[in-house]
Amino acid sequence: MHKKNTDFCYLALIIILFLPACSGTIPVRPQMVRSEPLTIQIKEPMKYVLPNGLTIYYQQNEELPLMRGVLLIPGGKLLESENLLGLAAATGSQMRSGGTKDLRPEELDRRLDALGAVVESSYGEDFGTVGFSCLSENFTEVFNLFGQVVLQPRFDEQRFGLWKAQAIDSVLRRSDDSETMAAMTFSLAIYGNSAYGRAADIAAIKKLKVKDLKEFHQHFVFPQGARLAISGSVPWPEIKQEIEDNFASWTKSSLPKVELPPLNKEMKPGVYILRKDFTQAQIVIGHQGPPRITDDLHAMAIFNSVFGLSGFDSFLFKQVRSQGGYAYAVFGGIFGGPTAGTFQVQMATRNEEAINAIDKVLEIVKGNWGKRLEEGPIAATKHSLKQSFVFKFENPAERAKRKALLDQFGYPEDFDRNYLTMIDKVTAEDTAAVSKRWIQPENISIVIVGNVDVQAIKKHFQGVFPVYEVDFKEVPIFRGAIRK
Repeated sequence: MHKKNTDFCYLALIIILFLPACSGTIPVRPQMVRSEPLTIQIKEPMKYVLPNGLTIYYQQNEELPLMRGVLLIPGGKLLESENLLGLAAATGSQMRSGGTKDLRPEELDRRLDALGAVVESSYGEDFGTVGFSCLSENFTEVFNLFGQVVLQPRFDEQRFGLWKAQAIDSVLRRSDDSETMAAMTFSLAIYGNSAYGRAADIAAIKKLKVKDLKEFHQHFVFPQGARLAISGSVPWPEIKQEIEDNFASWTKSSLPKVELPPLNKEMKPGVYILRKDFTQAQIVIGHQGPPRITDDLHAMAIFNSVFGLSGFDSFLFKQVRSQGGYAYAVFGGIFGGPTAGTFQVQMATRNEEAINAIDKVLEIVKGNWGKRLEEGPIAATKHSLKQSFVFKFENPAERAKRKALLDQFGYPEDFDRNYLTMIDKVTAEDTAAVSKRWIQPENISIVIVGNVDVQAIKKHFQGVFPVYEVDFKEVPIFRGAIRK
């Protein structure tokens, strides 16, 4: 035992004596670790287009005997009629859950369970997805079921009734979650009573009928503009045959091209208070933002990281939480959307600190970002973004899906190939220009959800912003929801 201790002491002494000689080469921060310039060879999926307009992306993956795929279909919540709110979500759910023309819901469930396969469907703001995953040996059968879900959904009355009950329960539980309340109110505050801001309430959900789902499906589920991304170990000739067998007869639409509704760009700044007995306040600050694709996307990515998306290293976190102690958590940035996205900062704080936390964020938002970014860690942020970019291409299934999504949204064909080069080209001045272009302090809306002092907030912001009290029961449709 004594011999082992002696050996350990000698080893420790050698390390201590040796360290001074090499201390100059040991980085004290991760950002100081030297690395070779990053290069990446992107193996893009094969692209194939059927005569009816359906575009297919195929990525071979022979590592495991698995198959995965996802179909992207234009259309979604933003295309709903004001009289049929919730229709896109209902249709997306029931395309799979409601069975197919030849299979009742429980029969479809049993078939997929027996095959160890998954087929799922949903609709978002401006496009829907139908996906599948299975063993390669079951690909033919599962892909046939997948095709039936896409083209011949049953929309079973009983399953739809179950969905409605669950959706109503979800609406009832919105007021139990401060983040949900804040997010919904913020959307309505910046987008108004439009497709971009409103949400379904209980009355809207109860109003939906199976015939509405069938009409939505008939109106939007067509091959033009649809994209199918597939990856796995089954060879392309077999996949091509299955695609043609299941989707070649998919009929083109005679209806006009799907167009998103116009956006009301008029913004009405204000403070919106939803007073409720939560232990902490949830706050969202911001306004309308850019569309998904802009000419400063790469500079925006760097700005977002420095500003509020890099965790403990972000400017927001350091100023609001670490140094000021005004909030438990805080993050923010500029986020693109189908027609317009948001600039927003979100945070959680003690109810009594709500005013101080908001003041600090407004001070940061109104500050001189050009000066801050010249002094900021632009080089480290570039390095981090480039390193994380590599991981977007690890998974063949994600590579195929990513390419389909980029095309769906209209990104340049060479977006991924040029990403690293474009990030390298961004300067501190370019990054500062992002804040000047997209952040508008004069158009700020502030949503506060919590057990806050309403009169103190009104007094504090008097003459700066109009202050409103909001009844969340009316928020989903913004009908009589606001009073000064």
